[in-house]
Amino acid sequence: MSKAKPVTVPAAYLPWFEEQMAKQAAAQALSPLAGLPDRIKDMHRCHGATEGKTCGGCAHLLTKRMGGTYFKCGQSRMTDGPGTDFRKKWPACGLFVERGEDE
Repeated sequence: MSKAKPVTVPAAYLPWFEEQMAKQAAAQALSPLAGLPDRIKDMHRCHGATEGKTCGGCAHLLTKRMGGTYFKCGQSRMTDGPGTDFRKKWPACGLFVERGEDE
């Protein structure tokens, strides 16, 4: 597998390019989803957000135990691999349903 070559920006476009990169970095820093995987970002894009709640308090968060403990969202695509694992601390999407006391 070959490495990707770095992008070379012509000097005439450098100020514009740096400005665009700075805007993109600022927007990502302000987002509560910055640094999170696409699977939770997609849930927020499709269903919105539930302010002040996390996935850990949601009834849709399922616990799978197979040589370890893994959390999956019952409202998204699931596999047995780590690519569909969810984290309790992630900000909840708009499908959030408060977990009952018996759960």
